[in-house]
Amino acid sequence: MMLVQNELSPLSEEMDVYVSNKDCAVRVKGDKIDIVGNVFLLSHSTMHKLEETL
Repeated sequence: MMLVQNELSPLSEEMDVYVSNKDCAVRVKGDKIDIVGNVFLLSHSTMHKLEETL
């Protein structure tokens, strides 16, 4: 994950980046986001795990 964070950090300064590994899902419907599995938000070079919603 450190490699991913290092590569995507410059982009995360401009926009939020959602990062995941295998066995997960992100569903966006309107303004609602459903998270299943390990999904992380990289924003302004800081990564934190999002809580599952389903």
